[in-house]
Amino acid sequence: MTTNKKDIFKIISTLIFFAVNLNNIVYGGNVYIDQNKKPLLDYQVIGEKVEKIYGVKLNRPVTVIFKETPGGRFNCESNEIFINQNDPLQKKLVTIAHETSHLMHCQITNNKSTNEELRFVDEGLASIIGQRITGDEDSYKAQTKEESALERDKGNVSFELVKKWKKYFGTGNIATSNWKAYRVGSSFIYYLIYKYGEGTPFDFLKYLERSSFQEALLKTTGNSEQEIEVAWLEYIYEQGKI
Repeated sequence: MTTNKKDIFKIISTLIFFAVNLNNIVYGGNVYIDQNKKPLLDYQVIGEKVEKIYGVKLNRPVTVIFKETPGGRFNCESNEIFINQNDPLQKKLVTIAHETSHLMHCQITNNKSTNEELRFVDEGLASIIGQRITGDEDSYKAQTKEESALERDKGNVSFELVKKWKKYFGTGNIATSNWKAYRVGSSFIYYLIYKYGEGTPFDFLKYLERSSFQEALLKTTGNSEQEIEVAWLEYIYEQGKI
């Protein structure tokens, strides 16, 4: 039995179709499932909004694991998010949107968004999307302006600092970590939007898949890392006066 090139092409096309549509085929298009693979329909709208904002479909369902410890977490390898089961509903929704954004970043960047030097971008954008989806972005943006301006005045904002995320933010301990680091990360995202347009952060993520931080910045904005840093700090200063 021989297989010609046309047959091989058909086989490859079929495999690609099933891989891309696996979520629809196996899980009926549900974004979220529990540990028993049962669809979590109450949160479906959050996942759909995340996909709409990023302009990309999640390539596999997200497993939501409810726990009793504070805060949220994500695991890109297993495509899981961890949510505090004792949080009120609104906070759960914010956390689900936030953690799902992390998984989306991993998918778009081929997991580079979890590299330490990019974590300030990862957390900054996820924080904005979490608040945007659940309707409280205005107050979050105001908090970002205020806290970022204070951190800038202290000399606590630069690419050199934020790229060393483990030192800048901390371990994630609720009591001891520097949670203002999230707002500093968000201020960078808001600067990109302000200067270059609403879609710029998402273009930046796409470039990161095959580019370094510096190269992705240059491709997205046309400016060097040094030029962007000066402009970002000036943006924080000006926004802090509003």
